[in-house]
Amino acid sequence: MLAHLLAIAFVLTTTCAVAQSFPNKPLRMIVGFASGTGVDISGRIIAQFLSEGLGQPVVVENKPGMASIIAARETAKATPDGYTLFMCTTSSHVTGPFLFRQQPYDPLKDFTAVAQVVESYLVAAVPASIPPNSLREFADWAKANAGKVYYASPGVGGSSHLLAERFNRVAGLGMTHVPYKGSGVAELSAGETHLLFGLPATVNLGPRLKLLAVTAPARIPDLPNVPTARESGFPEVEAVLWQGVCGPANIPKDVLARLTEEIKRGLARPDVRERYAKLGTPVTYRAPAEFAALNKADIANWLPDIKASGASMD
Repeated sequence: MLAHLLAIAFVLTTTCAVAQSFPNKPLRMIVGFASGTGVDISGRIIAQFLSEGLGQPVVVENKPGMASIIAARETAKATPDGYTLFMCTTSSHVTGPFLFRQQPYDPLKDFTAVAQVVESYLVAAVPASIPPNSLREFADWAKANAGKVYYASPGVGGSSHLLAERFNRVAGLGMTHVPYKGSGVAELSAGETHLLFGLPATVNLGPRLKLLAVTAPARIPDLPNVPTARESGFPEVEAVLWQGVCGPANIPKDVLARLTEEIKRGLARPDVRERYAKLGTPVTYRAPAEFAALNKADIANWLPDIKASGASMD
């Protein structure tokens, strides 16, 4: 009995010591997209305030490729000690893993949900050189030009691709997908393609574009004159995306609580909220359990689009 009690005391003491000493070395924040992209900027905002709150550097590591699957897979295999974090997104944890015949990881079982940090949405943009001025007019125009209309995306299987394909399917348009390594905005502006569902900050950079609809449930403050997809007659195209912080499965509870606390505190700062507002990605904090539940619900929502699109990373 005494030996058993001593063993329990040793485990508890060791666990508390680990939690109290965390962190005692630099952390890393893995980002599955290139430097300068929206997710990268978001990751650097979080890394900065986490570093200030934790008293240790948080180093951003960009590992782009395969809709952030490469970065997610590396995170899943890392030691679950809280020192490896990952900017998880709808692409890495909802759509991407299901684009392979053999799943590279389980987005729910192989990760610890630390916190959701922002929500985002997409904007349907078209070249100013084509006639449509609304999503409904675009649908009619695309049908009248069947076989000659192309929609762009930043890559196969991403949210931009799948949402455009959903619109393509529900409206019966027969558009052809043209994936790009970059955002696709320059090509859209030049009239090489005819439609792109892109992030607000991205499409606003494009010259000679018209913005037809936002996928958010309500009009957004930065684009008050752009109607929602629901207002435009296509409620099926309504979609909210997210970014958050994840880590490998089984991060110790005390360490997870410290990370979550610092993220929640950082997201409450006015300067941080202002920086995210400028990116068009409003701060939307969710704690671990709520964030994991959202992830699970979104998988169920997007799986039909993945199957219908025929998209594959194999």
